[in-house]
Amino acid sequence: MPPGTNPAEGVTPEARSAGLRALLAAGLGAALAFFLRETSAVFVPFTVALLLALAGFPLVEWLAVRRVPPAVSVLLIVVFIFILLSLAGLLLEQGIEGLMGHLPQLKTRAATLWTRMSGRLGITAQPLEDLGKEPSALRALVGMGGSTALSLITGTFQLLLVILYLVFLLLGRRHLPNLLRRALGWDRARTVQESIQKIERQMLRYLVLRSAISVVTASAVGLILRLYGVPFAGLWALLTFFAQFIPFVGPILLSVLPVLFAALQNPSLEPACWIAGWLLLLHLVIGFVVEPKVFSIGLALNQTLVLLGLGLFGWMWGILGALLWVPIMVALRLTAQELPGFHAVDVFLGRADGHEGAPG
Repeated sequence: MPPGTNPAEGVTPEARSAGLRALLAAGLGAALAFFLRETSAVFVPFTVALLLALAGFPLVEWLAVRRVPPAVSVLLIVVFIFILLSLAGLLLEQGIEGLMGHLPQLKTRAATLWTRMSGRLGITAQPLEDLGKEPSALRALVGMGGSTALSLITGTFQLLLVILYLVFLLLGRRHLPNLLRRALGWDRARTVQESIQKIERQMLRYLVLRSAISVVTASAVGLILRLYGVPFAGLWALLTFFAQFIPFVGPILLSVLPVLFAALQNPSLEPACWIAGWLLLLHLVIGFVVEPKVFSIGLALNQTLVLLGLGLFGWMWGILGALLWVPIMVALRLTAQELPGFHAVDVFLGRADGHEGAPG
């Protein structure tokens, strides 16, 4: 028996200490997750603003070289974000209004398919048109309407918080070099400042590349749906653009909606099957061929951690948390690459097989 081993338990003090530290870390992690979930109204807007600020300050510096005042640069960035959000909101509103107008036709088609399927299976199913007449269903619809209105108010408030945080972060960023020199001295401050600038440039690069891939994927999805005559192709393309920020998982899950819509719209299921095949092929090519070539060293991520983080952040912050998780992972890995002694964190967040160039 090794020295220092407890004969009754067969465990060394070092192993017991390591186990206690692991339990303590797990407990602290769980407590942090619950804390972030309960304080999502504060930390979600701040996280969005921080990621935008990391990518936005290189643009402020670029404009400063051209003698544009920082306040004007920040204003231009905020106006640009508002324009993008307004366009997205307008397209989304038009798509939803058109979709609501087609609901009676979709209900009739769904009822026909429901009756035909139940008849083939030899089961007795309640007609779809009777489901909405139940008091429980009506209460659910009323609750959904109230929840939607509350979500719009909450979303507007959080958007204002994002803009407020972003303005202060971008305007305060220019004072960081002086603060670092006063706190760390000239030599260490210069090193830290160079690392921060590198992280900011890489973060901007990631968001630009991710947005470009999202635009290409959304355009291809819209084209496929238009070729097969699926209505609201623009709405599905817009949703695909946002879903693409959840690599591979988001676009494939979203593809279920237009495929179901095509199945309800057409008397035959053949167009829906073709659409499903083309969309699956597109997302496989984007996820496993295009992205490995676009995202270079330093932006590859551990796919297992991506999936685990999507579930965790989706539980904490909802759909927005799932959208934020991958950019957060990229920011953490870029930071770990610049911090001495954090090489293990960089490797842990990277691809499990040790190769770079995987989907970012």
